[in-house]
Amino acid sequence: MVNTFYFKENSKVSKTFYMKLAWSNIKKNSGTYIPYLLTCIGTITMYYIMYALANDVGLKDVFGGGELGMILIAGTYALAFFSAVFLFYTHSFLIKKRKKEFGLYNILGMEKKHIAKILFYETFYVSAGSLAAGVLAGTLLSKLFLLILIKLIKIDVPVKLHFSGKAALAAMILFGIVFILTFLETVWQIRSSKPVELLTGGNVGEKEPKTKWFITIIGFICLGIGYYIAITTTSPLTAIPLFLLAVIVVMIGTYCLFTSGSIAILKTFRKNKKYYYQTKHFTSVSGMIYRMKQNAVGLANICILSTGFLLMISASISLYAGLDELVKQRYPDEISVYMQRAERAETERFKGDIRQEIEKMGIAKEDVVEESGWTFAAFQSGNDFKIVSSMEAYTNADVAMVNCMLAKDYERLTGETVTLASGEMQVNVITGNLSGDTINFYGKEFKIKNKIEGDSNRITKTYIVSNMYYFIFPDEAAIKEFYAGVPEEYQDNNYSYSIGISTGADAKTQMTQGDTLSKWLEDVKSKEAYQADDIYIECREANRDSINSLYGGMFFVGIFMGILFLMATVLIIYYKQISEGYDDRERFDIMQKVGMSQKEVRRSIRSQVLTVFYIPLFTACVHMTFAFPIMRRLMALLNLTNVKLFIMACIATVIIFAIIYALVYSLTARTYYRIVREAK
Repeated sequence: MVNTFYFKENSKVSKTFYMKLAWSNIKKNSGTYIPYLLTCIGTITMYYIMYALANDVGLKDVFGGGELGMILIAGTYALAFFSAVFLFYTHSFLIKKRKKEFGLYNILGMEKKHIAKILFYETFYVSAGSLAAGVLAGTLLSKLFLLILIKLIKIDVPVKLHFSGKAALAAMILFGIVFILTFLETVWQIRSSKPVELLTGGNVGEKEPKTKWFITIIGFICLGIGYYIAITTTSPLTAIPLFLLAVIVVMIGTYCLFTSGSIAILKTFRKNKKYYYQTKHFTSVSGMIYRMKQNAVGLANICILSTGFLLMISASISLYAGLDELVKQRYPDEISVYMQRAERAETERFKGDIRQEIEKMGIAKEDVVEESGWTFAAFQSGNDFKIVSSMEAYTNADVAMVNCMLAKDYERLTGETVTLASGEMQVNVITGNLSGDTINFYGKEFKIKNKIEGDSNRITKTYIVSNMYYFIFPDEAAIKEFYAGVPEEYQDNNYSYSIGISTGADAKTQMTQGDTLSKWLEDVKSKEAYQADDIYIECREANRDSINSLYGGMFFVGIFMGILFLMATVLIIYYKQISEGYDDRERFDIMQKVGMSQKEVRRSIRSQVLTVFYIPLFTACVHMTFAFPIMRRLMALLNLTNVKLFIMACIATVIIFAIIYALVYSLTARTYYRIVREAK
């Protein structure tokens, strides 16, 4: 052992001494340093690849490259943030185990500034090694992941990705800052601690924690609020801000319940004498009570990371697996032409012209579906409707889309006969809820003769993110009467017309037909032949590449973020078990000396490890169950309405994650037991 009293007598020590001692410390602590080093390399590799792909010129030039680039850039920022937090947090586990070592150095005569030098060289070795290995691995694997991304977005892109100097520089700057901050934080801990505190650093918090009922109640309230928001949110338009709010309060509730609620539960177990006074329960319950203040934060982090992994992977898988269905949901017809907010006479003239153009293209009438009527966004309160502005339509959860249609247009579209008298109307409820037999529109009541629930008549095939109703009127006089009470600012032309073409032709033919109509439409618009707010065309196949790029990129980023969360979960579990093993070693040594057998020790260890491991997983599954309703609304915003597919993706993700979780348990349980068994 090095005679550290030498530091008191001689201030001049060979510079290589600290370097050698730092390298020796890393080798001696390889059991904790190697997982940390591998994780650093993994996160740097992932960041390098994501950054390189986000700035790849070849990807930017493809159709839909703009959307893909935005997704990858957002993924780069998210990856950077979580990587920094993750590495900073896991580094604290690594330092916790070594505090006793630093305290011993200090007591034997090594000053804290000398310890800081050793830490500097250790940080330098780890940062330099992980940055070099991470950038190298990123360069070697970038082509592979580019090919995977190309496969996901289903677009041919020239594979030209090589070493990215920008990505390497960005990785060095980001992770260089992270390593510097971890070094400074460790030095500050050592400088602000007394030698005795360092020697007992791993056992801080051995006093029995008090049951803090106020924090426990706050935890239950936060979870209740988060779960309530997730369950009761029905509008996809408000799902995003409410989802973020639910995430925040659930995270707060999780930390509160793990730190305080868990102690209350363990003390309840201790009061149950039949349960507590058993060998396998006595040691595990008593041990966790005394150190739950430390354990709880780690368990809460595991729970939150597990929840994030489950939600992110299941959403990514369901979006990508349902891509073809999603495209058809977004573009219900192969080709659609829209005329928005025009005079009725203008619309009728446009109808005749576009019908002639479609006939020239040889498209049969039975392959064409037309829809026309007066449309507006309205605030709905029960059966009361009032028109809102376009801005309010995007910010109000109670906004519904209303389509007013003449009975003769409805009959032509659906083939169903509608008989309505003056003052009567038929209501088709596509999505939403109406009770009673009247509609109130600006203080005037209109009688509902027929009410049809659902989309059985196929009067609309568009994707829906809000409540939608069709009001069917007998004639234009009834429409004018309906609009009579509308305020002047909403009296603008709101008659709209759409024509959808679905011939079942192959993709190439659809593209050709779409190009033909697009050129005709451009010519018409250049001549200003019609007065309308907007006239535009959508071709399903023409937009398929853009959607593939968008959702393929989201799937790619989701998988990357899921892998990061999984790595964080595994590493936190690993370090936690090592830390617990060293803390429990002396306690189990005492228990063996008073008569506990090796078999009983193993059984007690198994009970404790199982409890510690599966509480976060169980809680994560509960979180995911309550998050499902609001996640379904978010999926609707992304045009995925296949609930069955999302459920299957969630179940598959939970099963796969549970298997991985069980494997990690198996490995860490062995490590834990090996450390405890070393007690003498």
